[in-house]
Amino acid sequence: MASVFIRGNENYSKDPNAGPRTVREEDDQAEGDHDQREEEEEQADDDRGYDPKVLQPADIDWTENCRVLGINAHCTRLSKAFISGQGSYDDLGGMSCGQGDDPNCDDVDVEAMPCYFDYNNSEDPVFPFHMDCFKLLCRYLTGSDDTDLIDKDLMYGVVRSLAGSACLNLNYALPGTDAEPSPEQFWDCIPREELFVVSPLRMAPLSTTEIEKLQRGTGVASLDQVLGNKVKSDPFSRLPPEITDQIMSALDDSSLMDLFKASWALHSTHHNNHDFWMRRIRDELECFFELHEVLQSPDFSDRISSAKTVYLWANVKSKPRFGCKGKYMGVANRRRIWFACGQIAQCYRAKIAVSKGEVDESIQENAASPYTSIVSWPIASSDQVFAHSFWICSWDDLYSSRTLDTFWDSEGYLTGIAVTINSQKRLFGFDNTEHDVQQRTLQFQKHEWIAGILLHIPPIDPLAPSVSPTYPKPPNTFTAPKGISIRTSTGATLSVGETAVGHCQRPLLAPSGQTVVGMAGNVGIVQGKPRIIRAGLLLCSRSLSTDSLLSRPEIPNPPLAETFLWTQSASKVQGRALWESDQLGLRIFEGGLAMQPGSYFHDDIVPHEAFLWAQNRSQLKALKKLTVYNVQTGTRETGGFFKKTEITKAVGNMRADFDDASGLDPVFARSSEVNGTPIPDDMVETFEIDGPGGERIIELSARMGLYLDAFKLRTNRGREFIWKAQSDVGDGWRFITVPDGHEALAGLIHAWSEPFGYDPAGSTFDLRTHTRLDYLGIVSIKCEE
Repeated sequence: MASVFIRGNENYSKDPNAGPRTVREEDDQAEGDHDQREEEEEQADDDRGYDPKVLQPADIDWTENCRVLGINAHCTRLSKAFISGQGSYDDLGGMSCGQGDDPNCDDVDVEAMPCYFDYNNSEDPVFPFHMDCFKLLCRYLTGSDDTDLIDKDLMYGVVRSLAGSACLNLNYALPGTDAEPSPEQFWDCIPREELFVVSPLRMAPLSTTEIEKLQRGTGVASLDQVLGNKVKSDPFSRLPPEITDQIMSALDDSSLMDLFKASWALHSTHHNNHDFWMRRIRDELECFFELHEVLQSPDFSDRISSAKTVYLWANVKSKPRFGCKGKYMGVANRRRIWFACGQIAQCYRAKIAVSKGEVDESIQENAASPYTSIVSWPIASSDQVFAHSFWICSWDDLYSSRTLDTFWDSEGYLTGIAVTINSQKRLFGFDNTEHDVQQRTLQFQKHEWIAGILLHIPPIDPLAPSVSPTYPKPPNTFTAPKGISIRTSTGATLSVGETAVGHCQRPLLAPSGQTVVGMAGNVGIVQGKPRIIRAGLLLCSRSLSTDSLLSRPEIPNPPLAETFLWTQSASKVQGRALWESDQLGLRIFEGGLAMQPGSYFHDDIVPHEAFLWAQNRSQLKALKKLTVYNVQTGTRETGGFFKKTEITKAVGNMRADFDDASGLDPVFARSSEVNGTPIPDDMVETFEIDGPGGERIIELSARMGLYLDAFKLRTNRGREFIWKAQSDVGDGWRFITVPDGHEALAGLIHAWSEPFGYDPAGSTFDLRTHTRLDYLGIVSIKCEE
């Protein structure tokens, strides 16, 4: 909620910690002449701002307590969802919030978080709410105001499935009422809409005296028995009472009154039917807490002469309507929000997972999910939820017969993984129960278990055709796992699907001392197909027991290799994967590898190359030259009074050449050409290195502007090679240095994700001809003293 104000109180200082106000008797006085003043209200001044005769400044304090429900995929806990600290609308559909006290929110960038959806599909959206509304939802779901009782992960999946462009796709008004706000970018304070900014937790205390006085007043007119004699035929009179009761209980108020007008038999039998009207109060006015408190007081229900009178009165008082005012405004807004809560609750309860058996406390309480990465693209899903599945529920399961089932759709994409132990299937993702997918089974040997998983994912093509006619245009491309390799504790590899056709690999690895006990991530329906959207391992130290629950051990950070999607260049280095080498190591810039996030793809799904000029010490000694192939990105005007045109460029490729005596062929980061386009000689830069003479590269530094502006290589002799996108690039360099004499750079980690185009004739901007280097890291190698 933003810019909520009452006319004449614009300078009121709101108390963000204030709870909902309890109304006073004088607040009810404004309601007494409601009908008489209705016509006057229609002709009232329509200046913006709420009516100070209807609202007090304290009534809107609660709107300042706005927070968001989000997901932190990099949180190590089983639960990934978080509730932020207090925040406010930040324009363009974003929210900026405080960090709050939710541990799942640690390290989350809470500035300008996209609400409901993200334009680039690169971030998980957040969902804003007022805390009073969230407490009301909690009461609907659990009967308690304790919001810790809500499964935040499950709730995040629910609201994501209901997300529209500016609000949840819910009916925010009761059927038959006119009180429903219009979702807009900015909140408009319109007179006669004061109802929307009254807290649903604002209480309007009732007393037994008030209910008794109500029934001693006008009450409900008694039946005119003479009318019954005029009824010639009434088909409802022949129905059994239990049938008519079911029919009437299913009708809303308007339809119920129409039925009474049509059937004298039903009208007369239910006029003073105490049980029917009390049940109606319970079912239809469940949110009128103040009324139920009175009716549930000891022996009071016996003193009700007409439950119908109470129902009709309470129904009118709590009905949301424009122009609503007085004591029961909070009740009316509560009833409106309660109706929306019911729609959320229906989805929430439908998603509650069926129990898959008990998990030992030592596993349940100490398991963690250190890293979940995106493995499918795009990630936009109308039905997505964060889920986890325990494959190991007790340590005895490791000694039982185990099978691993994988499930694949008709196009060969992975939809689910399940482990079956003692005839009990424990599924992550989607199986063939409700979806048309194929099952493939792997059998574990005795005492064999999962040590790591490799997902084989076809690489995205940043230059793929797009349906968008504008530039820059996001590529129309799709990818998801098409193969899986299971590395076992015995050193064997179990494979299924497309694992030998050159796909990229996403390693999911168990650090030393950790046992794989399951899988976690996001699953959902993408483009009508079941998909695993995020995936990561559930890990637990087997040495734990219930005695260690009070001193939860720290789960180690995931291996660095697990943060990348690797191309085939990293899968076989000295006969093994790069991350398994005992001579080569990976290093990244402090704060992460990504120098500049791509605008089209999430970092997790961008393929990373391993450009190695040395896989061993002999190759390190043979290095003679590094070459950078540039591509033209455009031009710019430089200089002062005498301007000149300068070509701007980006790194298109890199190449390493070796001493002739070594017999080694040149090594390219990608290929001798870039995106199929030959590189002209005037766009090549070289760096001569005396590898045979002992010269080693020991430092990489890089500088980011809007993209990678420059990088620098420095050797142990103090010599430097600087590549720059343009003549002046500014400050703000970042460095990775290895110990001189102990280590040297053996290669670079590269990623090209940002597509661009340049038309020298200037006839069009609708080009996607090249991708530019956006990511850098290093591969280091140990060398002699």
